[in-house]
Amino acid sequence: MQYFKLLLTVGAVLLLVIFGLLWYFWQEEVSILEVPPQGNDQAVCGTCHIPENLGFNKDSVHPPVINWQCTACHTPHDPGTAENNMLKADPPDLCLLCHSLESDDNVSLHVPFENGDCLDCHFGHASDYSSLLHLSPQEICFSCHFAADLLGMAQVHNPFANGDCLACHEAHQSPYSNLKKAEGQELCFTCHFDDEGWLSMPFQHQPFAAGDCTGCHTAHASNYSPLLTFSTTTLCFICHGEVESELASGYPHPPVAQGQCISCHQPHASLWPDLLLAVGTDLCSSCHEDVMPQFTLPSHHPIETEQLDCTDCHDVHVGAAPHLLVAAGNALCYSCHGWLEFQYKKTAHNLAQGPAGQGICLNCHLPHGSQYSPLLQQESIALCASCHGIMIQAVTHPLGAEYEDLWNGSYITCTSCHGPHGTGNFHMLKEPPDKLCLNCHRWN
Repeated sequence: MQYFKLLLTVGAVLLLVIFGLLWYFWQEEVSILEVPPQGNDQAVCGTCHIPENLGFNKDSVHPPVINWQCTACHTPHDPGTAENNMLKADPPDLCLLCHSLESDDNVSLHVPFENGDCLDCHFGHASDYSSLLHLSPQEICFSCHFAADLLGMAQVHNPFANGDCLACHEAHQSPYSNLKKAEGQELCFTCHFDDEGWLSMPFQHQPFAAGDCTGCHTAHASNYSPLLTFSTTTLCFICHGEVESELASGYPHPPVAQGQCISCHQPHASLWPDLLLAVGTDLCSSCHEDVMPQFTLPSHHPIETEQLDCTDCHDVHVGAAPHLLVAAGNALCYSCHGWLEFQYKKTAHNLAQGPAGQGICLNCHLPHGSQYSPLLQQESIALCASCHGIMIQAVTHPLGAEYEDLWNGSYITCTSCHGPHGTGNFHMLKEPPDKLCLNCHRWN
């Protein structure tokens, strides 16, 4: 009986040992299946998730995928995540485990980024486009920002034309408006270097000085070169409306009428006031080449001196009279030669009808320069003869280059005795007859 009890005891112990061993190995097997050893994701996940079948062999692959770090994003043993592809967390919390925010003081956030919709733009595993994008950068931007029509405009900004939106914009967030990489002039100067030294010039266009490039230029595309928001005329008149209002009532400078403001002005900065390309006759002569040689003739207006400049007679934008003159007729001449006006208006010359009009100075004088002093259209005697030919033929007094004018040291002309602009004497004589004659014919 005792032997039988001993046998039962031994048998029970053996059963307990066997069941214990079975339990141990069963638990070890489950542990191995459920929790793969560290770094063994490829051996386990790769048995089902073959990269070739899943389309992971692309130009851009997420680093965890390359390194078979599946569990960096997925939790394969949590049944509660099955509907969410077994992700450890939902985007953007999952993405921010590795991709931290750049800063907290950004004023401009991309809407998908702000809403945590990372997967609206990026794939999680692999893509044919950089940064795991769904499409090329331009195509993905155009999927929300309907700007494709801009590509058909006459002028397209090179980065925009090349689909390089990220040359100017950040993809996620920026401290500048519209996700720009920098603001105003600072952004533009990353490509458009200050080659001309505009920033150091003493006279700067106000928008340029303020760094407001988009005050005149569009950022993406335009029908006006160079990427202007409007035609040159319209654009300039937005600020310089006073010139536009003058066009309707005067005689415009052709470049102004044709909207060619930059024929005379620099759009950004200049070494000279009013943003001019040059000053004085240097600027005017760039177009009026036929006029400038006239100022080298023996008798000429003292142009390009402290006394006189082109703009003393001509308005640069819109003149009150033809040829951009600041005043019409003799009024312009009187602005400098006012001392002649009182006597001249009493003369028959003021009533005479000449080629330039009744009593106009230009009937006898040239405006810029002449071979004959003072700015006469012809030699003095010939000019008088053009109206007074019969009278000159009847003159018995010596007249011409062979006779010396003892009064002024030149030769005797009509003006040796007559004042063409008027005098207080009969026949516009310079002095009463007896005194006038004695100027030369004195008794010795």
